[in-house]
Amino acid sequence: MRGRGQEMTLSFPPFSRAVIGLLGINTAVFLVLSAFGTRAVVDWVEQYLGLVPNMTIFHFAIWQIVTYSFVHFTFWHWFGNMLGIWMFGSTFEGAWGMRRFLELYFVGVVGAALTTIIFSFAHILTTPNTVTIGAS
Repeated sequence: MRGRGQEMTLSFPPFSRAVIGLLGINTAVFLVLSAFGTRAVVDWVEQYLGLVPNMTIFHFAIWQIVTYSFVHFTFWHWFGNMLGIWMFGSTFEGAWGMRRFLELYFVGVVGAALTTIIFSFAHILTTPNTVTIGAS
């Protein structure tokens, strides 16, 4: 059933500006990790760029609250996250504008990190030494 004069179309969303930026950053990090991802590099990235609640709180590694969201080690993890950012992000950015979409995105990233930290110290689903990575 159609509304007044409105047609329903099925199409892929456009690549909007903020979405292209997020896809670019995530893809660049993924490609660098894929090219140079020795065990030592992966361990360092997990420890310092992934979200490790003990490091974040007790060693003041507060950058981890954002950097964890840009780290993906496997193709399917990266691909699924980028597909979600494109499909949903372009829709939100188109409706709300770039600034409001990026605010939503980073409030989600930081909110998820803080929730993970709280849950880890309460030993709910995770522990304070568990590494969290990815934009999902």
